[in-house]
Amino acid sequence: MRRPSGLAVALVCLALAGAVAWFAWAAWEGAHAPEPEPEQELPTREVLVTHDSLAPTHTYDGEVIRWYVLVDPDTQVQYLVNDRGGCCARLDGFGGVMGVSYG
Repeated sequence: MRRPSGLAVALVCLALAGAVAWFAWAAWEGAHAPEPEPEQELPTREVLVTHDSLAPTHTYDGEVIRWYVLVDPDTQVQYLVNDRGGCCARLDGFGGVMGVSYG
């Protein structure tokens, strides 16, 4: 059996090295996906605070009821509202409705 020439061995080695380099480059490009475009900022609008959270109430059986202060945007009258749906006008220390100005 005849031994291959040195030129044939060199060409086969170069072809194998090129194939390995091409596969390595293809794997590198596949692993590095293009960066996504930055998201456009959505227009923002001012949010008016229309309620405040008060301290929770604990019932005798351990249930928690949370209270909120809602302000009527037209009359500025403040109302107490809870998680169970209860609602009443909020009164100040003199028994007047809070949020109403008398002057």
